[in-house]
Amino acid sequence: MKKQKIAISVTGGGDKTFIFAGIIYFLKDKYDIVEINLVSGSSYSVPLTFNQSSLSAASNAITKFNILSFAEVIPKSEILDRRGLMEFNESIYSNIESICKLKKGSEGDTVFNPIAVDLNKRKTVQLKNVRYGIAAAASFTFPLLFAPLKYKDMLLVDGGIGGNVNLDVLSKHKSIPTIAFEFEAGSIEDVTVSALKTLKYGFKKLPIQKSALLDLIKLARTDKYLMKLMKGANSKSRGSSNFIFTLTKTGSQGLMLPNAEKQKIFMSGYTLGEHIFTKLDYYISTGVWKKVSNLNTIINSDEI
Repeated sequence: MKKQKIAISVTGGGDKTFIFAGIIYFLKDKYDIVEINLVSGSSYSVPLTFNQSSLSAASNAITKFNILSFAEVIPKSEILDRRGLMEFNESIYSNIESICKLKKGSEGDTVFNPIAVDLNKRKTVQLKNVRYGIAAAASFTFPLLFAPLKYKDMLLVDGGIGGNVNLDVLSKHKSIPTIAFEFEAGSIEDVTVSALKTLKYGFKKLPIQKSALLDLIKLARTDKYLMKLMKGANSKSRGSSNFIFTLTKTGSQGLMLPNAEKQKIFMSGYTLGEHIFTKLDYYISTGVWKKVSNLNTIINSDEI
């Protein structure tokens, strides 16, 4: 019996997107997932676990990849020009790909399409047919903290600042159910607190000077367009899908979590996957998906 085809769009949210990696890891055995659109942290957390042969292997894959270990401090004299306090070194690309077991994908494989914002063209772009590690790193470059990634004629940053759940990309799927996963929307204050936590973590893990906070303020004042984008970081989702699952109370808001915390979040997502599948199976088997748009199911993940 053929599996039901579905397409998915996943919100960003730094390392806490491992909860979505767990959900999707559960769902991949239930459905034929033909496309997964990824924003920010989901761009590496979902594929990092997706192609693993067992739940144990997926959980262990998380401990093999610490994204901050590939960050380098930008020289103080170049912070303003490069628009960031840190940047990723090139070794991040092959490391993501070797653990994900994914380079560009091939026909017949699930399609992962990371979404980023191109500062040069001032628009959201879907990164297809590029080396996967580059696409994942680009979508994770949180503005001001990480310098934008230069790729061809693009200058790429975190796709979440252009819309944290991009539903436009699902509009082409007319004949199959489309599902979006998101966290409860936060405010710009929440984003700022999360960014400051990351910066504090960076102070501990990298030789960043305390004066970097002043550099960050200078950078924010000199790049008005970037700040305009960041103020809209939690803008409403655009477009539509059949079903939206909004998760509340997902724990840590940090962009960089210890590996043990990532594993814990991933496993809680896997448990949550069964709960979500029960609802999806009903929606799809009864034909509800053909009649609804953006049916939002709000789930308190701490109660599962």
